[in-house]
Amino acid sequence: MNLVFLCGSIEPGKDGVGDYTRRLAQVCREQGHMASLIALNDAWLEKSEFAPIASTYRLAQSQPWSRRIATLQSLLDTLQPDWISLQFVPYAYQKKGLSHALARRLASLNHAARWHLMFHELWLGLDPAASLRHRFTGFLQRLGSLRLLQSLIPACVHTHAAAYSDVLEKENIFSQPLPLFSNIPISPPDFTSIYTRLASEGSTLRPDQRPPKKVLVFFGALHPEWNPDVLLEKTTGTPLVIISLGRLGAVGEQVWQHFRQSAPPGTEFHTWGDSTSEVISNVLQFADAGVAASPWSLLQKSGSVAAMIEHGLPVIVTRNDFLPHTTPRLDPLWQERLFPIWSPDFVLSALQRHPPVSRLEAIGQQFLHDLEVAP
Repeated sequence: MNLVFLCGSIEPGKDGVGDYTRRLAQVCREQGHMASLIALNDAWLEKSEFAPIASTYRLAQSQPWSRRIATLQSLLDTLQPDWISLQFVPYAYQKKGLSHALARRLASLNHAARWHLMFHELWLGLDPAASLRHRFTGFLQRLGSLRLLQSLIPACVHTHAAAYSDVLEKENIFSQPLPLFSNIPISPPDFTSIYTRLASEGSTLRPDQRPPKKVLVFFGALHPEWNPDVLLEKTTGTPLVIISLGRLGAVGEQVWQHFRQSAPPGTEFHTWGDSTSEVISNVLQFADAGVAASPWSLLQKSGSVAAMIEHGLPVIVTRNDFLPHTTPRLDPLWQERLFPIWSPDFVLSALQRHPPVSRLEAIGQQFLHDLEVAP
């Protein structure tokens, strides 16, 4: 097959969907297919960039949409794809997450390809407890997303989260589940460097003294809805070393500070922020457990959780505040690695690591199979 992937930005390490799309395109190439990648709204460069040898094209956000769509049409004329895969997250294409104009622009293209649509996110206001402002914005975003579907008439629709599939089904849209793979490749472990860095930050953790201390890792942003109290309550009496990876976000920094202030004396906090994929992979292999800050019913769309699972970590689920409180339909690997902290059977010391295993190739094969059998 000849595939063209469309996304918002593909600046490495700066856009989760862009990183995801890069890896998916690469695994398609490794399976013997042609795969090109076009970023339609890239804010990380001043002018468009073209790398035909790498089959990568970046259209700068600073250019008028009319010029970008004309360039996209020219690229499609040259590439002649069988499929165009739109990797969709609302805010990647418009600052308020509205998709009406995107639907009109993409529908104007002249090509013979079939459309594939991956919903990485839907629209705001899905939680009945959402604010009036979010519900109103979500209403407009929903109309834009539905117009996108009506305009493109995709032959195959995927989403990661079962909760999203249920929402789409209510709109009479059939979507297929496609598990999320990690954007962090598994690197050879180098724990000596981690112990050295921890020691330089005042940690008392040593290779021969790790038990009974437990190393917990957070990866990515913390949202204001996340409350550390339930985690601290369930880990009382266990000395903790807590490492944060990635950008916490402006609000997340405040949540992190509240977490530090609420923790019992002796709890270690290490904020490592933006790190290379090698450092992230090493920490995920070093830790005893990961902590998920996303709600239970939306975990399947969390790239951070996918990275933890592929690196062998048991993942502590700390939130069930997204309504309705449904149990997500999980594939077997996720089912055995997720541990809701509100379960009466939850015991931190009982959580066990597993060997790291990449799922990229298997999920890439599933993606290609779903396209091949699409009606």
